[in-house]
Amino acid sequence: MSPEPWQLTLETASVEETEEVGEIMGRRLRGGEVIALEGSLGAGKTALIRGLARGLGIKDHEISSPTFVFLHEHHGRLPLAHLDLFRIGSPSDLPDLGIQDYLETHWVVAVEWAERAPWYLPEDRLTIRMSETQNQHHRRLVLHTSNPCYEAVFSELKVAFCAFTSNRRER
Repeated sequence: MSPEPWQLTLETASVEETEEVGEIMGRRLRGGEVIALEGSLGAGKTALIRGLARGLGIKDHEISSPTFVFLHEHHGRLPLAHLDLFRIGSPSDLPDLGIQDYLETHWVVAVEWAERAPWYLPEDRLTIRMSETQNQHHRRLVLHTSNPCYEAVFSELKVAFCAFTSNRRER
C-alpha cells in the first residue's frame, strides 16, 4: 500500500515570492530529490528554480532556462541538475540526454516541463503544478508528493505562506 499523498497549494504575489518559495525548498533539501515542474510558458518555473538554487548555495544569476541545451549543472551546498524537456522530440530522446545518471545520485534534479515525460521520472518525486491566476504577477503552486521525506519542506512552506499573506495585508 502506497503512503498517503501530501498536497499543498500556495499563491505567490510576485516573482520574488515565487523565488522565495524555491529558496525555502532549497534550504531543506538533502540530495537525491527530484522536483518536477509543470505549467505553461510564463508560469514561473525558472523563477522557482532560481530560488531553489539560492537555497542550495548557488548564485541565482547563473540560473536561466536550459531550453536549448536541455540541461545545466550547478554546484553549491548540493549539486543541481536543471533540465528542460520543452523541446524533446519524442520519448525515445530521453535516454540519450543522460537524465538517468542524475536520478540515481545525490544530485537535486529540477525538471521543467516534466509533464512531457512523467513516466521517466521516479514516482516519489515532488511535483509542482504552476499556473497564472487572474492577477498578472500572481502564481498558484500546487505541490504534490507521496514521499514523506518532503514533510520538512511542506512544513516550512506553510509557515512562510502565512508570513507572505500577513505581509500582503499590512501593505
